[in-house]
Amino acid sequence: MADPSRVLLDTSALYALISSSDDYHTQAEEEYRSLLAAETELWVTSYVLVEFSALVHHRLGFVPLRVFMESTHDVHDTVWVDSELHTEAWNELLARSGSGLNFVDWTTAVSARRLGAHVFTFDSGFTREGVSVIP
Repeated sequence: MADPSRVLLDTSALYALISSSDDYHTQAEEEYRSLLAAETELWVTSYVLVEFSALVHHRLGFVPLRVFMESTHDVHDTVWVDSELHTEAWNELLARSGSGLNFVDWTTAVSARRLGAHVFTFDSGFTREGVSVIP
């Protein structure tokens, strides 16, 4: 069972926070503020940080990426993807022949399982895989 006081951040939620043109921007800001006010443990995988950084750098540029990363680095803890987590996520992807969640998302799903956490995401694939999500 997922612990509501522990949440993993997905790329889709992080991007919605930083991009005012994202369809989920307002909802992401409201949810993020609620999580901070509730003093929720916020986690992010190292793979999500890489994916998010590449996406923001490409779409919005380096300055918004730097400002966001510098303003949030002390707000969350990082799950560093090691070889065991990497392999477990890869095996989940293999078991589904590549359909459903992508590899980075599987590192988040597996980490959520391990931490007993919800995932803050706007990607419906997590729900289809039985992951507890917010919103």
